[in-house]
Amino acid sequence: PVAAAAQYLRQRPASGFEPARQLQWLVDTPARLQQYRELARAQRQPMRVNLEIDVGLHRGGVADPATLRTMLQLIAEEPLLQWSGFMGYDAHTEKLPDLPGWRAYAHEQVLARYREAVDELGRSPLAARLADATLNTGGSPTFRLHDGSGAANEVAVGSAMVKPLDFDTPLLADFRCAAFIATPVLKVAAFRPPVGVEFVGTLARAWDPNQRRQAHIHGGHWLAEPVSPAGLAASALIGPSSNQQILLGSGRQALEPDSLVFFRPTQSEAVLQQFGDIAVWDGERGIVDTWTPFPAAG
Repeated sequence: PVAAAAQYLRQRPASGFEPARQLQWLVDTPARLQQYRELARAQRQPMRVNLEIDVGLHRGGVADPATLRTMLQLIAEEPLLQWSGFMGYDAHTEKLPDLPGWRAYAHEQVLARYREAVDELGRSPLAARLADATLNTGGSPTFRLHDGSGAANEVAVGSAMVKPLDFDTPLLADFRCAAFIATPVLKVAAFRPPVGVEFVGTLARAWDPNQRRQAHIHGGHWLAEPVSPAGLAASALIGPSSNQQILLGSGRQALEPDSLVFFRPTQSEAVLQQFGDIAVWDGERGIVDTWTPFPAAG
């Protein structure tokens, strides 16, 4: 990461964006913080540092008060490093089994761990900077759990805005999916398994009427599931393919060559950048605009 940061800082953006003032670098270990300190010295420019704290997910973040104290002290001793806040990502709480008390307890721990980090900051030489800090928490699955009563002052929301499949949760029940993959059907035929396993296809068609017809689509093997027309599924016998993937159905979908099949992504940022511009669909006027996703981050 620090090599990518160095390359970015050498290539100043033509947009007028000012990294020293507008950008916060997320850091979660003393070793990484030391790397950014050396980078700031080499570039001779200040860098704003936001420390990720582990609020229970254990994917990353400072996990204990002693390590946090070490990092805060390192920042305080380096004029080119400026502490800008904390980030505590808590998407795990809504992924826990929905058993009585489990999710509530996990959320309580998120709030407590965040408060502990802020209290530790208050006892450090950087305490005066708390008033202007970015104290980020939440995430698309959990942002509605944060009502402003915790230590955080900013809530992150991203994927909820387009609601891919992995975000079908009770907290987002009133959100609607807003991004689909549309792909044309190239050919349609009775399902015929490859030579050598024809008997498997005969048994499958007899057992499951949804394996009677096959449609070959343009592309395939995305992080997505077919949703329209309903009743289509990838062939488990043939498996996924990124070229003319086979979808099976009963035939009631009445697919023909040039029909469209719509997929719903399971993720957002991992899928949106694979297809170029997004066609913006208006229910009354059709496609009214195109939007370009942000480029992939290095």
